[in-house]
Formats: sequence, structure tokens, C-alpha cells
Amino acid sequence: MISFKNILARLFWPLFLVIAVWLQLLFPGVDFFAAGIMLCLQREGAGKVVLLTLVCVLIQEGSGFFAFGASILRYGSLIGLFLLGRKFFEAGSPAFILLLGMMFSGIHFFSMKTMAGLQDLVVVDHRLLMESVLLFFVFLSEWLVLTKIYRLSLAHVSRS
Repeated sequence: MISFKNILARLFWPLFLVIAVWLQLLFPGVDFFAAGIMLCLQREGAGKVVLLTLVCVLIQEGSGFFAFGASILRYGSLIGLFLLGRKFFEAGSPAFILLLGMMFSGIHFFSMKTMAGLQDLVVVDHRLLMESVLLFFVFLSEWLVLTKIYRLSLAHVSRS
């Protein structure tokens, strides 16, 4: 029997990508893919993580104005920090997610500053700092919401 939860479980990642793209159109400069990559790292296998990260990188690189590599640097750093950090923290602990959110926001600030400098673009530090702080809060909020939806969507599927 096909239920709403079963359909939601199968469409979770494609729906995530569509909603993340839509949110990035509404709020430029804020990364809505990172929290999903984090959740995928916590809950899914390596194959889905690679596929989701690849799709997110292609979307970010195709829609961005920086030279190729900024999103690879950010997402690669996020994945590396996750793999390193889970040796010291439980992967789903609030302290770990807070730390990763702070680190990812810092990486965003410095990678955007570096990429802008490489292309001789002028970046207002205050605006980039505010964008990084906003990214931190969006990352945490989105991760909480995605985790709840993921648990609800897969609760029925795992029991059957």
C-alpha cells in the first residue's frame, strides 16, 4: 500500500533540492544546501552523499558568479570537518552541529573573501560577515527542520 509517508520518503532528497533552489532564489547569498548535505552525511550512505554533494556543487557553480571551485571548497571542507569531528563527537549531538555551523560560516566568509580577491572583485567585509552570521542561523534552523521531516518521513518506511 502506498502511503503519503512512503512517497515522502522516496521523494525526500529531490524535494529538498527543489526547495533549496527556490529558497536560494528568494534569499541570495545564503546556502540552503549545506544542511541537507550534513543530514545526508549523518543518515545516508556514501553513495547518496556523493550524489547529493555533486548535484549541489553543480547547481551552486552553475548559478554563482565566482570562478569554478568555491562551492567545492566549502562543501569539501564541510564534509572533511564532519568526518574529522565525528571521531570526537556523536554525529547528531547539538554541540557538534553548533560547532560545524560555526566552522561552515567561517569557511564561507574566508572562501568568499579569497575567491573575490582572486577575481579582483570588491567585497564589503561587513556585508559578508552579516551574510556568514545569517548562514549560521539558517544552517542550524534548516538542519533542525530537515531532521524532523526526515525522521517523520522515514519512520513508517523503517517499520515495514
